[in-house]
Amino acid sequence: MSVPRQAFFLPLLFSLSLTFLNFQEQIKRSGITIPSESRALAYFSIEEFDHHHHLEDDVIVNTNNKDSKKFHVAQPFLTKAEAIISSGTILNKNDTTPLTAAAGANHPSMMMARALECLRQTKPDLPDLFYPDDAYEHYQEIHTKLDSWTQKSNHKPHKGSGYRGPWIENHWITYFQKELVSKNNSSSLSDVFGPYIPIFVPWTDIWVGNRFRYPKDLTLAMSMDGLLRDDVMYITVSQNDDGFIGRCSEFHDIQRKYHITVLSAGGYGHVPIPLLKQPELPTKKTPPGERKHLISYVGSNGNAPEYMRQKMIAQGQHYYKGDQWRDVMGQSKFQLCPRGFGRTSYHVQETLQMGLIPVQVYLDQAWLPYGKVMENISFSTTVDELPALVNKLAEIPDSEISNMEREIEQMRIDYFSFEGAMKNIGKFMLNPITSELLCQVLPNNAYTGDTRMRSCAR
Repeated sequence: MSVPRQAFFLPLLFSLSLTFLNFQEQIKRSGITIPSESRALAYFSIEEFDHHHHLEDDVIVNTNNKDSKKFHVAQPFLTKAEAIISSGTILNKNDTTPLTAAAGANHPSMMMARALECLRQTKPDLPDLFYPDDAYEHYQEIHTKLDSWTQKSNHKPHKGSGYRGPWIENHWITYFQKELVSKNNSSSLSDVFGPYIPIFVPWTDIWVGNRFRYPKDLTLAMSMDGLLRDDVMYITVSQNDDGFIGRCSEFHDIQRKYHITVLSAGGYGHVPIPLLKQPELPTKKTPPGERKHLISYVGSNGNAPEYMRQKMIAQGQHYYKGDQWRDVMGQSKFQLCPRGFGRTSYHVQETLQMGLIPVQVYLDQAWLPYGKVMENISFSTTVDELPALVNKLAEIPDSEISNMEREIEQMRIDYFSFEGAMKNIGKFMLNPITSELLCQVLPNNAYTGDTRMRSCAR
């Protein structure tokens, strides 16, 4: 027997209307205003929403998927959401594609929410931002205006610490420009960089080549009105110990005014990344129980503020400086890796590439990439606390040391190489939850021993 359409749809419509009105009424009681425009956006804090109304079981990510999950379960890391109170879907500002549980992690709204969460650790009052409709055009415009300073095919990296490059900034530019081309450029900028507009400039090569300061012309170009926008999220990579700012007052103002997430190898940014130079091969080492030294240091006694390295060496741990440093490391259970001018040193990644266990020694704060990963395969301490740590290291069984070294060797390519770093940066931009790179608060200054700002435009 057939049933008239009206008899079927009217009760369903009535039920859906009641559900919607009940949901809307609960939101109104929270003090959140729902705009009256059709398909208008309502912004709310998930934590606040759950705390006051316990509606986590009613907020559905995907109403069309048999495996639909609750919003707070599918996206526990989200602090802000863009929600359209319509059909139970959650959409991007200019995107009418429903956010499904499967695609949600890489949905523009979700990517922007995580990017904001990262930068709000430093800028807590940062307003909600949206991905620009003209993202690729804006990207092109930036690099056209900065063309004199972009990395060309004949670019020569700076020389430092016996290495001539390419450095991590050069790899960032080369690797991700190729990625962009492989994605057909304009149609897929967000497919490579997520919510960010990348800025491809070899900052440190330019800074070092100009006697450790930014050239006047670059400073003026970066400071010109209209180059950057205050409602767009940018991202760049800096190796400089003094960070993207480079002790330049104009760049300090740029970083404060605009929303630039800085991936920093040198120790002054929002996301620590590896400080790398030439790769080291896994070292030949004897079993831990047969090694001559518990802990050693094989580097320079200078290059750090406040005579830190001299103070560390004076504590009496094994110290060697010479051509056989790799052999000494192979005869040591743990490797001292004191910071240099910046908050880290090349020796951390050298040690990891060699399959050995680093002990980073810092002044104000440690600077290690892959924070949670490093907790299992490294140690960090201040100079004053080093003796106590050495006592604890002496109690670690040789079998545990061997297990840690095996784990490090297995991670060598995926984490402690230029290629591994690029892949983790790519994951971070698209979905930080899949990357081991972690956001943190931007330090107050570079802590390089000389943090005085100067004008680079004069």
